[in-house]
Amino acid sequence: MKIYKLILLSFYLLLGFVFQFPSVSMRFWCIETVKMTPAQMMGMGGVIGIPWCLKPIFGFISDSFPILGYRRKPYIILGCWISSISYWILPWHADNIDAIMFLMMLTSLGCCMADVVCDSILVEYARDEPEDKKGTIQSYAWGCRSMGGLLASIVGGISYENLGPELVFVITGALPLFISAAFLSMEEKEYNNKTQLTSPKQTIKSLLKAFRNKDIYKPALFLFIIGVTPGYGTVTSYFFEQVLKFSAYDFTYLDITSYVSGLLGIMIYKRYLTGVSCRNIFFWTLTLSWVLKWSYMVLIFRLNLELGIPDIWFALADSIILTLIGQCILMPVVVLGARICPPGVEGSLYATLMSISNLAGVISSEWGSVFANMFNVDRNHFENFWKLIVLCNIIDLLPIASVRLLKKE
Repeated sequence: MKIYKLILLSFYLLLGFVFQFPSVSMRFWCIETVKMTPAQMMGMGGVIGIPWCLKPIFGFISDSFPILGYRRKPYIILGCWISSISYWILPWHADNIDAIMFLMMLTSLGCCMADVVCDSILVEYARDEPEDKKGTIQSYAWGCRSMGGLLASIVGGISYENLGPELVFVITGALPLFISAAFLSMEEKEYNNKTQLTSPKQTIKSLLKAFRNKDIYKPALFLFIIGVTPGYGTVTSYFFEQVLKFSAYDFTYLDITSYVSGLLGIMIYKRYLTGVSCRNIFFWTLTLSWVLKWSYMVLIFRLNLELGIPDIWFALADSIILTLIGQCILMPVVVLGARICPPGVEGSLYATLMSISNLAGVISSEWGSVFANMFNVDRNHFENFWKLIVLCNIIDLLPIASVRLLKKE
């Protein structure tokens, strides 16, 4: 049993690495080689997020339609191969933005398929945990994911500077193959006939019954609201690169501090916050996050220089605090989602709950892209960036007000 948990945790370690390793290369490749605008970059972010909105479909298929008698391993291996092949094709289409978006969507789809199935296995382990150890396996999983991202952020920028983006994409494509090979050795119950499985019809009924429960649909609505507000993270990256002249190494420093903060956030949640009500955690973290988001105004109007604080140091401090708070928001969500999943449909229900947040993220990215165009913010014009931030931050008051959807514990 322990070796299988190690294989599962190694997947999350590698998943975090694959997500982060090409990020610096992708950022500079899209800006400098492909010549994407901020709006196009945010649009691509929305396209990449589409498969993560389809997690319930992948979970439903995995729960209901085994391949060669197995519900988990074949889908993990298939997802890894889709992601690998897409990354290998990507460098040959720098002159075609539509092809780039399609291939990035496929890399995301492959990772998403494998992630959904691994989440199903994780939920099975989490459901059997005693009350005094609830959330342990998920804390380990998210810790591994953050550790993988941290390792990738350390070498990602260096690899871009020394190897170039194209070779970084090729290396990234090779990584999922290693984890797919590891899953070949993992034991799994074989389903030889349909009577051993929850029928697709019964799975749908179970999902509909679950979402008629206010203890599920209200938190699900809250998850959607906190993720759907418009974002401007992509515009911020352009501002850092074009105006503040951040280098690949500067972005690497930002990524490293972000992942270190994420790991610290997981440890803080596990040690101090597991006994605190989700409603209190969300209210205070969302409020603090809202206040701190206004600090971007300091960078835009260069007030930090008047205080003698270099741009990179101010950006690093901002990244550390916001990531730390964000991780304390995320952990209660994944723990709650796992513990309410009934046997037989764990893949479908958990994926549905998580995909609600992913769908909100896609809408957030597209909404942010619309607002960026509305204010004429592009790769060469940031005069109205502060107006974009003001509008987005005002809308961000909605999640704080929506904390009432969560019941008092």
